[in-house]
This record gives sequence, C-alpha cells and structure tokens, in this order.
Amino acid sequence: MKITQVVAALIWREDKILICRRPANKARALLWEFPGGKVEAGETKQQALVRECREELGITVAPGSVYYEVTHTYPDITIHLTLFNCTTQDEPQRLEHSELAWILPQNVTAYDFCPADKAIVAKIAAQANAKIKTERLYLRELTPGDEAELKTFLQDKEVMYAWEAPFTDAEVTAWLTENLRRYKADGFSFYAVIEKCSGKFLGVCGPLIETINGERRMGVAYIFNKTCWGKGYATEAAQASVNYAFGALGAEEVIAEIRPKNKKSRRVAERLGMAINGSFVKTYKGKEMPHLIYILKKPQKAAETEQAMFDLDRWLDKYIEAVDAAFGARIVFIGLQGSYARDEAHEGSDIDVVLILNNLTLDDLTLYKNAIAGLEERTKICGFVSGTEELKAWDKTDLFQFCRDTKALYGDLEFIAFLTGEADAKRALHTAACNIYHACVHNFVHEESTEVLKTLYKPAFFALQAKHYLETGAYIAKRKDLANKLQGEDLKILTCPAQFKTKLSPAEFSAYSGLLLNWAAAVIKNYGGGSNAETEN
Repeated sequence: MKITQVVAALIWREDKILICRRPANKARALLWEFPGGKVEAGETKQQALVRECREELGITVAPGSVYYEVTHTYPDITIHLTLFNCTTQDEPQRLEHSELAWILPQNVTAYDFCPADKAIVAKIAAQANAKIKTERLYLRELTPGDEAELKTFLQDKEVMYAWEAPFTDAEVTAWLTENLRRYKADGFSFYAVIEKCSGKFLGVCGPLIETINGERRMGVAYIFNKTCWGKGYATEAAQASVNYAFGALGAEEVIAEIRPKNKKSRRVAERLGMAINGSFVKTYKGKEMPHLIYILKKPQKAAETEQAMFDLDRWLDKYIEAVDAAFGARIVFIGLQGSYARDEAHEGSDIDVVLILNNLTLDDLTLYKNAIAGLEERTKICGFVSGTEELKAWDKTDLFQFCRDTKALYGDLEFIAFLTGEADAKRALHTAACNIYHACVHNFVHEESTEVLKTLYKPAFFALQAKHYLETGAYIAKRKDLANKLQGEDLKILTCPAQFKTKLSPAEFSAYSGLLLNWAAAVIKNYGGGSNAETEN
C-alpha cells in the first residue's frame, strides 16, 4: 500500500490557532483542516511545510516540534500526516481555502474537520479543556459527544465486573447525564482521561462525591478501557485526582469505595497510600453489594509546614488580586517557580512568582512595583515579569526548563511550550555542564572556596533534570522525586550538597571538586557532539 507523506501546520497566535476550510471543488469539500500539503521528492517535511504555507496562505512559517502524527486511509488516498507546531509573523491570506478562522483551542470541536484530523482535534480540545494535567494525561470534563467512547468500556463485561453486568445503551446515557449534572451541582465528577501523546480516550477518573449511609464524602473513582490496563494510567490519574481534591477542592480526606474481590482497583488505592477504614453495603438494581471503604487523610506534614511558615495559598490569592487590579485583562499568565513550587521551601526561601503580560513597558514595571508594595513578605518576592512576544523569541534552552519548572496559577504556557524540545534540553544540559566545569576549575585553582563549590552543585540539579529528561522522556521538578529515579554518579551529584560542612578539609575539598569536575566532563563529552550546530525546534 502506497502511503503519501503529508505535513500540516498548527499555527499559534497568542492563545488562538489557525484553521482553514477546504474549497467546494476539492475532495472533502468544505471540511475544516490545518494548512499544509504533500511532501515532494527531495524535500524534508519542514521544507514542504514552509512551501505549502507560502502557496496556500502567502506566509512564512517557522516549524517547531511535532505535535501529532497519524496515518489515515481515505477512499482515494492513504496519508501519513505530520502536524508541526508553528509560528508566523505574517498575516494569512485566503489564496486557496474558502474560509480562514483564528479560534480558541477549547472551541475546536465545534468545527467539522476532515477525518484524518479527528484525533488531532480531540487532543487539542483535551489539552485546552483539561481540569487536571499529569506527565502523560489530560483530565477534562465529559461532553455528550463522548458517549460512543464511554460505551467501549462501560459495555465491556470484564471492565464492569464490579457492577456485575455491562451497561445498556440507556444506562450509559443515564451515567453520562448524571456526571454532567454533577459538574453543575458539585463542580467536579468523573473526568475523561486523555493520553497526551495520542489524544486517545483511555477511561474516566476524578474526584467525586460519594454518599455512604446518607453521608456525603469526598471520593476518587476510576474506570479504564482494558486495553490500557497494566500501564500505570489508573494510578497516575487517580493520584492527580487525589492531589486535586486535597489542593484545589480543600478536602481533608479522600475515600474510595471498592468491591472486596476487585483486586485491580484495590491495588491502585493501595498504591495511593489508602488503607481500609470500614465497609458498607450498596444496593444496586435491587442487589446488595458489599464494598470496602479505603481512606487517605491529607498529609499532615504538608499541613504543618504550611502553618509553620505562612499560608502560601492565601498569600498567592492576595498577589493575584493585586496584579489583577493593576493589569486586568492584559494578564496572560501567572505562575510560581522555585522552592515553593517544588514544595522544598524553608523559612528564608524567596517567593518566585511569574507574571506574563500581553506586552511590557517600563511604566508597567513601575505599576507592578506599586501593586506588590503592600503585600506581606515583600522582601522575599522575586521572580520574572515579561511580555509574550519577548518570551516567544527567548533562548530556547532557557524556555525548556522555564516551561517545565513553572507551576501555573492562572492561564498556561502552551503558547511557548511547543517551541522547545529534545534539542533544547540537550543544549541546556551541555551549556550547564560547560559552565560548571569552568567554574569548578577556577575555584579549585584560584579560590579554594567551600562555599563556591557548594553553589556549583545547585545548577547541577537543573542539569540533572535535563539529563533525566533526555534519557527517559520524563521531566521531574522536585529534588526528592528526582533522587528516587537517579543512581550512580548522577545521584551522588544531586545529594552531595546535603553532606557539605561549613569548612571542608583539603582532602574533602579535592574529593568533592573531583566528583563534580569528572561528572561535568563526562556530560560535556557525551552531549556535546554537534550540539552547537543543531537547528532549533
């Protein structure tokens, strides 16, 4: 079977994407699509995309990372479609399409797209409408259009073991309707679980109100298509839902009600740290069904730390209120970085806040200074303020970790996150290792300072984050979580600062300097080949 290579552009302009409607005289007439076309002989995919966008829209695009790939068979052709994140400084012209539209990503499902684009549309919608995000998953509210997907597992006898029978069509409709009602009544319920990399609908999971013996209690529940079992999706989604319940919803405890013989669900609950705290009998379709009650209390250590230091959530509410009064609709993003974002703060930690405006002037900085002047802990406030256009043109090695280390409080960084990828992580790692190596040599020969040596291990933490990402595809923000994943020399580099004394002996100073120097040298040699010559994503 011949497969035709096709490329398309997901063009971003601030918070909107460009979609195009096919002309009436071509195949798949009047359906919406993303601009692009066939890859010609001798062209790379990026070259083909630049050419197609110039021909179709009269613009020059800058292709970034690959957003999605899919193979689809039409009656007249089989295509392999590669969709690239793109930006442009030009205004698109309607040269071939019947209509062009800049739309918000959350509204993309309102348009009738070509069949090959359906999975892409599902991913964009899930990403834009996500209530909860994890490393691999988006959790968004269910919609009436999800009924067909729900039937694939709610009508599977093996999946619906705990209900003792698969749902009928009417029961699936009723179940979906009840969750839509709960969104309005409670603000949350089962969410659709979407795989980030593919846009696939994997199952449902979320925090929800469980009623046990007449008492309403915060719970977590999960049902997954059996094709997804054994891959850790249920645990990942359930853990994120529990965190959401403790954080955003303010719950003090979360329960799960599980049939005693449902070993898979019980294992998930136990991996979350839940323990059996009782049982009850639920009546379903006239039949009595015993259930175990698993319970997890809000971690006391976290609650004590918040109280001992200061109420960070309350402070952030005040901060957001202050900057909102100053800038209003001009605010694109507010976030938190540093030790507070990683849950590693101590009494002297700075509060690293991020404020992104639609554009930034010196007058705006004066306004910002005045807005935060009256806040508690003013002397600890630091962080980053910028306009959007500056960030889009920022060094991508900085953006790589900026996007991954910043905890969103308002808005998101999707307008720049797509600009970075593996090549930028490699450059970030290589540059950090070069800087550490140079400073380590200088300190050993000229300064002989324990304090300087200790400070050199701090950028090594950020370099290790990039190194682990390159090796595994997973970016880990917290030091303690990263420590659980590392081994060998990498683990030694991460944990060394905790072992430092105020003053090291000459032998200790040499040993710690040698450890850091050798590690940096190995990274430079392993990740330096051609890194300076690589093209940007």
